Amino acid sequence: MLSFAGSRIKEFPKEIIGHLGHLKVLDLLNCTVARIYPGVLSSLSMLEELYVGNSFQTMDGLQERKEMTHAIIAEVASLSHLVALDIVLFILPKDWVIDKVKRFNITVYPSSGYNVTEPNYMLPNRLELRSMDVTDLRDSSSLKMLSQSTKILELDSVKGLKNILSDLDEYSFERLTKLTLQKYDDLEYLINTPDVKVFQIAFLFPVLESLELTELDNFKGIICHGLLLDFLPEVTQSSMGPTLLKWFGNLKSIFFWKCAKMENVFSLSIARNLMHLENIEIFDCHLTEVIVSNEGGEHEIAAVATDKIEFPKLKILCLWGLPSFTAFCKAVNAIELPQLEYLFLHEIPKLSSLCPASAV
Repeated sequence: MLSFAGSRIKEFPKEIIGHLGHLKVLDLLNCTVARIYPGVLSSLSMLEELYVGNSFQTMDGLQERKEMTHAIIAEVASLSHLVALDIVLFILPKDWVIDKVKRFNITVYPSSGYNVTEPNYMLPNRLELRSMDVTDLRDSSSLKMLSQSTKILELDSVKGLKNILSDLDEYSFERLTKLTLQKYDDLEYLINTPDVKVFQIAFLFPVLESLELTELDNFKGIICHGLLLDFLPEVTQSSMGPTLLKWFGNLKSIFFWKCAKMENVFSLSIARNLMHLENIEIFDCHLTEVIVSNEGGEHEIAAVATDKIEFPKLKILCLWGLPSFTAFCKAVNAIELPQLEYLFLHEIPKLSSLCPASAV
């Protein structure tokens, strides 16, 4: 292992690095590297772990950083033994073949000023995409490939993103445990597609544990209730059974902040399946009236077939700055929260009770 972590490097030592053909781990996290010669990284033919981070951010000029990123992308792709990678890229690779990489922390941010973070060698299979266009995401076979093993996906200010499932229909969410969406003007729903096949997916986001939505100016809800009304009768009566009720079944935590047009969070049928939910935090969502809605209509209420909802593992409920909020749920007679440990309510002027006959 060779580590330059936290160092200032004017010129990467070609004479030294070029002779380390058997090196397996190279650590450059939180370095500032002014120059690296072509061929230096690719000469490390036995390298298995590469921690670059944002080491080349301090190069003079955005164009120079992009050119350096092009070179690094090509050299990293040539490392046939590489299995672990931490890197910040200033361009979006379209055909970057790194199929042997199993652990990664990759940020694509085609701008300047990326914040320096503490070194993280755990590599949680995190993919962060910031300040780009949704067409770039659609065209990148590299990202589609990475999505198959991505566990943490953070999308920040992706222009034109309106529908996660249709706009990123070639991406995989099967292993996703955390989804973060931040700073969008166009996004209205997490699920808003007229394709009935989507509503017949038994386990949509099957292992998702954490959902964070912040600063979404036009976001209205997780699912479009108009589509729910159209497809719920057909889905619940199909041979697959009530598949819709299985969505988000592994969810443990939700955090919503400044979702300006969101009136509710979950439909009644989805809420019924949130048996693992432990944490609900909703802040400054001015149109939010309830957490659980029955906008799926009579079909949804019939599918749920109960006059109460239980969140058996919910421990934390924080609601702050919700001027329109009136109840946890109005569609059932009772909400049962047997494990609730922390309840915080602030600036909710219309709230008189969480739910009729609630058991908290």
